[in-house]
Amino acid sequence: MKWKVKRDIIMLSTIHDDGIGSSSKPHMVEDYNNAKLFVDTSDQMASYSPFVRKTNKWYIRLFFHIATQTIMGNAWKLYQDNVGKMRFNDFKRKIFVSLLSQDNVRTTSRRHQLERAGPAKVTRKRCHGCYHTLAKDNDSRTGGARGLAK
Repeated sequence: MKWKVKRDIIMLSTIHDDGIGSSSKPHMVEDYNNAKLFVDTSDQMASYSPFVRKTNKWYIRLFFHIATQTIMGNAWKLYQDNVGKMRFNDFKRKIFVSLLSQDNVRTTSRRHQLERAGPAKVTRKRCHGCYHTLAKDNDSRTGGARGLAK
């Protein structure tokens, strides 16, 4: 389908027909604009967090995008639906303040002390063959004792 507003728009769809919607636009263009609205909003909200674009590591950008945009955006939408209207930056600030408040800090009730784990000195023993070799080379009664000195 070809449609012109300011310039020619050529679209292909297997779902839509050539019908005109309520705003004198084809149904295909209306659906595209409705879907694009969320992407535009997401891009606008991503522009509020400039640190996401300052790094070259793709996995860091992905982490911060998921943490600051996707998760926070979904939580903000749920908050607006259930509690009331609030600007996105105010919502993020409220979340960060609640996470950093002193009430959330858990303190341990007991002190940690170091404990000994096992004996301090481990005696090393020889195999039967090594003892017999030392006993042959030396006196049989002192073969083991001389081997320890080596």
